[in-house]
Amino acid sequence: MVRFTGNQNNDEKIGVDLTPLIDIIFNLIIFFLITAVITVKGIDLKLPEASTAEKMPAKSWEIIIDENEKIIFNDAVIDETRLKRIFEAERAKPENERISSIILKANRKTTFGTFVNVMDTARQYGFYDLVIATDPRKE
Repeated sequence: MVRFTGNQNNDEKIGVDLTPLIDIIFNLIIFFLITAVITVKGIDLKLPEASTAEKMPAKSWEIIIDENEKIIFNDAVIDETRLKRIFEAERAKPENERISSIILKANRKTTFGTFVNVMDTARQYGFYDLVIATDPRKE
């Protein structure tokens, strides 16, 4: 008969190794971060066409008026009151830190009155370099 004698240490605790779980969580975080960056957010906007269309400088704001008459300022839906506050805050900045131009984009189905209101508001706050965005004319 074989007798097993030995020092059995009851102080050892049984545990679960969390390393694989942490690896999986980090992989999921990386996956979701990459897919969030790749996802393109935007508005399907049908701009009018013009034969003199050209690219604009990077230091500018973009104001979009969609077909439902909503004003979208740098990818955020705002109302005219908020737009006025943004213009007022920009006007308070020093001259060399101000935005140089504002790009206005309006859907073809947008009423002219909403477009003129936004343009007039910008001019009231001293933004005279207004660019009306169009698509290049297809010949």
